[in-house]
Amino acid sequence: MGQDEEGYEKKRIKLFYHIFKNDAVSYEALQKIVRLRTYKWVRRVYAQANLAPKIVGMEELDVPVPNVLSISGAVKAEILEPATGKDRLDNNATLTLTVDGIDEAFTLPITAGIGLADVKDAVVAWLGDQGLKTTVEEVPMSGLTAGSGAEAQPSFDIYLFNADDSPKQFKSVKCTDVVLSKDAFEIPFLKGFVIDDNDSLVGGSPSQRVMLRMGASSDEQIDIYVVPKAALGGRAYPIYRETDYDAHPALLPPQPLRRAAWVSYESTARSSKGIVFDENWWVSPFTLAHEIDHVLADAGHNEAEGDLMKGSWSKVNSVEAEKRIYSAPILVGSPTMDNVGGGMRSAEDMREDLHGRRAGIDKVDGDVLEAW
Repeated sequence: MGQDEEGYEKKRIKLFYHIFKNDAVSYEALQKIVRLRTYKWVRRVYAQANLAPKIVGMEELDVPVPNVLSISGAVKAEILEPATGKDRLDNNATLTLTVDGIDEAFTLPITAGIGLADVKDAVVAWLGDQGLKTTVEEVPMSGLTAGSGAEAQPSFDIYLFNADDSPKQFKSVKCTDVVLSKDAFEIPFLKGFVIDDNDSLVGGSPSQRVMLRMGASSDEQIDIYVVPKAALGGRAYPIYRETDYDAHPALLPPQPLRRAAWVSYESTARSSKGIVFDENWWVSPFTLAHEIDHVLADAGHNEAEGDLMKGSWSKVNSVEAEKRIYSAPILVGSPTMDNVGGGMRSAEDMREDLHGRRAGIDKVDGDVLEAW
């Protein structure tokens, strides 16, 4: 078996692509783009570490419908005063929820001290009274909540179905409290299938979580979702996203989110606006390799010039850019220096992380690398 000069054996990175239907381009064209991006740019970058990509499968997915109500635990950090834990929520706040095809609206008083689980239980009970089925996904507490001094509260995603198990769409949700109306209650994709750029929650925002639960996931592959449009070119969900996993195991993203990443065919971000994942391989060529590195090495961003994990777009994500996983020195004053030794990666030779760190974390329930 081939080894490099440091003794690292050649291995393949198992990648599975979940491709959402896209009105702008066919599934066959997207498959071609995925193969081009994988075997041209990902292969070139990871050859430095004696690694090569292997596409273990692709599937086409229907775009999700708005049949999920998300109740966000992160909002508790905003409605509590961190110093005292005192609830500033108005006693007269009211939650109102409507469902497609049901004339009656659900209403619930939101009073000081109410738990998000209480809200979830009340919503689920009412939906059951309407003859509908529900499935609830509980999400770990957010980093925002953990840092506020507030009691940890999970988020809940309530999936809604008809009696025959077909998806049933929510119609609207609102709350008379301004903060809650904006951040606590959300129906993902109510206004179309666009992924947002909110990465402050474990496992991603509500819309990201719904997307990442779709498709045939496995513990022994990196799941990459190709979405039609998003506020970013890509995103990944390794453990580093919130905190050091040894110190705060409660903040571990749930499976399969820990091995997931997504890339967008079209970006709405100011720095990368336009089509960024198509047959024009010279546009954002390193985004896919960058997101895979996040997952494979459990790595964050750094400010090392020419490094694959430099956290910026315009100057470094171009076909002319150098891209190394053998990092240059960190720039003086870089915030990355504060993270050395924690869940974030310092700028150093990445081969050990790529070959060992990810596999070591996941060896109990699957390895995304295989012998070549």
